[in-house]
Amino acid sequence: HSITSNSIGSCCIMSICRDHNGDLWIGTDSDGLYLTEPSGKRKAHFPNLEGPNSATVMSIYEDSNHDIWVGTFQQGLFRKRQGANHFERFLLPTATNNKQTNIYSIVEDQYKQLWIGAMGDGMYKIDLKSNRIQTMPFVANGLRYTTDQNVLHNRWINCLLYSSDDKLYYGTFDGFGCLDIKTENFVSTYNINRMLSGELIYSMYEDHNHNIWIGTDYGLKRFNPQNKEFKTYTTKHGLPSNSISGITADSDGHLWISTSF
Repeated sequence: HSITSNSIGSCCIMSICRDHNGDLWIGTDSDGLYLTEPSGKRKAHFPNLEGPNSATVMSIYEDSNHDIWVGTFQQGLFRKRQGANHFERFLLPTATNNKQTNIYSIVEDQYKQLWIGAMGDGMYKIDLKSNRIQTMPFVANGLRYTTDQNVLHNRWINCLLYSSDDKLYYGTFDGFGCLDIKTENFVSTYNINRMLSGELIYSMYEDHNHNIWIGTDYGLKRFNPQNKEFKTYTTKHGLPSNSISGITADSDGHLWISTSF
């Protein structure tokens, strides 16, 4: 196809979300957001979510109200309510007094709470009933950090995973951890607030056996929450690269893994 007949333009694809209608929301690098039918036919294009600058869309999520949430690079968080034809900015308080947050991950739990992972600004919880925003506690001073503190150990969050047993796993630029949602405790599940210390976490996926698969810059890890054991897969096992970008599974239970090579 030439660019003129391409329904989603020519820019790099950063994120994809299939909504309850089966339509695809496709986020690009510096060309905003596209909405297409499953056939690929374009339904809408939102190059600018707000202001004159085209948006780079890092994350897209449809909540249980069928509102569409969009996380951007340096333009913050946006929401399109069901039935509305435009996006509105959802302002988040930031750790760095910077209004232009980088939102890399969005998930909802069973309590109508939206969890937001930001690159450099930590983690937020939004109550979808009241719109109340809560900033989760994070390490203010690395020199005073210990692994038994009830805090987010790293503010640079790449990915979030809401697990089948009601936990929120978070992958950061320095390992991953687990938040017990009911008690809002970062330590209680595994008696530590950070695992895989020193590893960059790109992606996470829970399989049907409740193993957590973790994409890192040191290979693919399988974490068993029952016995807390890790198994590592690398190029020695046939992976094309040890830098694992994305993980998902098909209906046959096969994992599909993308890498940087």
